[in-house]
Amino acid sequence: MKISHNHRPPRDSLRWLLSAALAALAFCLAPGALLAAEYHVAVSGNDVADGTAQRPWATVTRALKAVEPGDTITIHAGKYKEPDGIFIRKSGRPGKPITIRRNGTDRVLIGKGGPNGMTILPQDDVSHYIIDGLEFDGNGRNGIAAWGDHIIIRNCVFHDSNWGVKANHKEVRHHHILIENCLFYDSADLHVVPHNLDSVVIRNCVMVSARRFGCINPSGVSNLVIENCFLYNPHPQGPVKLIAGTAGGAAGMGPSEANLNGAIIRRNIFLGGEQYAVMVSSANGAVFYNNVLANVGGKGVQGALLSLQREQANPGREGRGGPLAPNYGNVFKNNVFFLLDAGDGAGAGALVNVLPNMAGPGGAGSTKSGGLPPSAQVDIEFYLAQEFRANLYFRSGGGAYVNLLGTALGKDQIKGWGASYDVDSLVGVDPRLTDPRPQAGPEGFAPAAGSPCIDAGTALTEAVADGSGSVIAVKDARYFTDGCGLIEGDLVRIGGNEPVRVIGRDIDKNTLTLDKAVTWKRGDAVTLPYADNAPDIGAFESGGRTAVGNPRGNEWLRRTHARSAGQPKDGR
Repeated sequence: MKISHNHRPPRDSLRWLLSAALAALAFCLAPGALLAAEYHVAVSGNDVADGTAQRPWATVTRALKAVEPGDTITIHAGKYKEPDGIFIRKSGRPGKPITIRRNGTDRVLIGKGGPNGMTILPQDDVSHYIIDGLEFDGNGRNGIAAWGDHIIIRNCVFHDSNWGVKANHKEVRHHHILIENCLFYDSADLHVVPHNLDSVVIRNCVMVSARRFGCINPSGVSNLVIENCFLYNPHPQGPVKLIAGTAGGAAGMGPSEANLNGAIIRRNIFLGGEQYAVMVSSANGAVFYNNVLANVGGKGVQGALLSLQREQANPGREGRGGPLAPNYGNVFKNNVFFLLDAGDGAGAGALVNVLPNMAGPGGAGSTKSGGLPPSAQVDIEFYLAQEFRANLYFRSGGGAYVNLLGTALGKDQIKGWGASYDVDSLVGVDPRLTDPRPQAGPEGFAPAAGSPCIDAGTALTEAVADGSGSVIAVKDARYFTDGCGLIEGDLVRIGGNEPVRVIGRDIDKNTLTLDKAVTWKRGDAVTLPYADNAPDIGAFESGGRTAVGNPRGNEWLRRTHARSAGQPKDGR
């Protein structure tokens, strides 16, 4: 019998095997083709170990030396006080961020080491980081100095520092900062400082007690979204101060290029301090809708729930000063202004305060006596270039509803304070909120059954002509976001169509680009989805189904809402 030894595969098969082997080799050698690594840090670790779960490192700094784009640093329970602080110098890249996170539900505290708990260094062009679930406790200046691009900070707790998150650099205009589902309390100065930035989203955060300057102080930020947050500041400064900035700078903090045109502030609860809940200072083109502005702390309010005024850069600093920047073109729609007077004469403020400026004695446009400036008529023209529509105004005692440049307007006068003011608004009507106390958390500010807020709101904008397709022209595109490259764009309801998603926005042309084609008629309402017959007034749609705050922060509020009331030093 002849035995054949010719078992070679066909030549085409050999060629295929060689090609596959070369392709596999090329894939393995390509940058970033290998699986992302996970490194571990524990207080019981050692920096000469290998960073595995079994042999973790002792410091985050050691782990940061090893990471590459797409890698993860997992930090186990304990308090970490690195001598010089934690400095981030390496970058992730698009699609491959570097993640620094806690292990499961471990409590991981970053304590005071250097001036900041964690510093993202601008000179190294650091970008694409996710910081998730850490607690920053008692850092000297900032919990995080976020001087980088494409930075996501989520599920974190910040307390007992000067600032929680500082994202302002005088020399570099950074972009794409997302802060979500975080809890801030007891900052000495401010919780969040976004300045000189592009594309910033702050959402579903709980912020309480920032003693000096308030909770959020945005300045010179384009494409800003603040949504679904619960902010309570019992100190004199209120929760939010929006400053557009002028060519000479904003509040002495360096150059500001943006005027907040297109800023969206929506579905928030702002509980004010003694001076204001929200201050809008020299801002142009921002939209405020479906918020609750309230003061329920028993001290009344000396200023107003909403304060509109002009801002001047500090005239005492070289290269700054000059004329006051105008404050116009802002829209206030579907908001609740709710003031419970203290009953002891302390509630002397108004719901809305229109001031000429805050330049101070001797500053441009002011008088040393504190009276109206010579340009008062110009101020009135600027301030009446706002739009107030379908809001609800209520205060439990007597007193002014609006203070217009020193003139107090009561409940029966409010509809006459400007041609474009307070169309379709409810004045002097109790909103009937569920339990409007800080410790009740966001749900306490939802409308109770039978509340006049339900179905009393108005659509945000409308289509300007008949049409069909995936690009729609509207009267005002500022109400919506395409997500700024950070989150999903808004779902919007156009006429009777099913909701579609916004994937592009042009506020100069007033157009929205949609994720699918629809058909519409001129005058069709364009608004966020709502239940029942019309949008509700206030932060909640349809009796409280909107998610405001976050579970961790809301539970903290329910336990106690301020350390002076016995709140433990515990952000868990």
